Amino acid sequence: MKLFIVVLLLSVCASISYGQKLKNLDDSIQSEVGKKIPQVKAYIESIEMDPGLKSVESAFAVDTFKIEYYQRRKANLHSTFGTYASVTKYVTDQYRILLNKYYLLVMKIATPDEKKNISAAQEAWEDFQKKEAVSLFKIYRKNDIANSNYLRAYGLLIKTRAIALFDCYIELKE
Repeated sequence: MKLFIVVLLLSVCASISYGQKLKNLDDSIQSEVGKKIPQVKAYIESIEMDPGLKSVESAFAVDTFKIEYYQRRKANLHSTFGTYASVTKYVTDQYRILLNKYYLLVMKIATPDEKKNISAAQEAWEDFQKKEAVSLFKIYRKNDIANSNYLRAYGLLIKTRAIALFDCYIELKE
């Protein structure tokens, strides 16, 4: 019994220590991203484009850079399925935030007729992505590797819609 308690305590301590290392790693990655953002922004804004769109284009570039950089760094440092799954979920959540951000921005500048069409398209897309999520789950639910494919496929679906809404926003701004 004493051995069990000692093993349990060591395991809890190791988990806490590992969790702290992951938090420090996340902080380190966020720090790296913060240092690279001015370069990304300067590069995007150096490209010849409509001056009224530079800030929008650079904001989108920075937002997507943060997500992709985090994904690449975290995945390269920890290649376990659990880490892959949590990183993929995080990336999907971040693209979902961008999707919602650009949907709201599009709706702010759209004409009343455009708003009806965009709203209908978004509702249709929401229905589609729910059905697609179920389909993907049925395809990929067999094991951990298949589950990671499901997460990646679903994340790509969300990312693609976020980019489409950003493109719609740019088109309406022009």
